[in-house]
Amino acid sequence: MIVFHVCSYKKLDKYKKTGYIMPPVRAWENMEQALRMSKSTGRQVILRLRFPDNVDKLDGHYGQARVLNYRYDVGNIWRKDELVMKNNDLVDMYCALIPCNECPIKDECDKGMKEKLNRDIKEEINE
Repeated sequence: MIVFHVCSYKKLDKYKKTGYIMPPVRAWENMEQALRMSKSTGRQVILRLRFPDNVDKLDGHYGQARVLNYRYDVGNIWRKDELVMKNNDLVDMYCALIPCNECPIKDECDKGMKEKLNRDIKEEINE
């Protein structure tokens, strides 16, 4: 399952240095909720991760948040896109799916992920 973890630049640097995220690792099932969380907390990084399909759901959170209760190894982290939120703040998108060549959405990354994400955000802005 692909999920979206919202964090600060300081945390992102820590993840890069240590190579992992300490538990509990919380993430959203979809980009819309990750953007909402980013906007409400001021955390400007969204990190795309891969969780097991059977990972626990967090209570509340619109039924769309997941939690991993063990360390998540990030390996390499790649910068992907800049996204525009409703209030025109920029959010940086990073990817930590490993290995990249086995990624289930590799084709989307290679063939227009930026366009897809920008289109999704424009639709959200217009709602």
